[in-house]
Amino acid sequence: SRDFFGEMALLDGETRSATATAIGPARLLWLSRDAVLRIMEEQPGVAIAICQTLSRRVRDLLEDRARLEPKPPARATRD
Repeated sequence: SRDFFGEMALLDGETRSATATAIGPARLLWLSRDAVLRIMEEQPGVAIAICQTLSRRVRDLLEDRARLEPKPPARATRD
């Protein structure tokens, strides 16, 4: 609820990196890239919120990756 997607493509103009699928009824608002960039210029708080969300999502992905990576073997110690 009240989340957004497509922000990476919006910011860099590249192809979307993911696909979203609703699992139930959904109400969506589509905004053009130009419209969102204009809103971000007029309301810097919107740009900050998008950046904060992007940062959180990247951190979550890095944490997930770290959990899934195999741990290096422990080094033997001399007694």
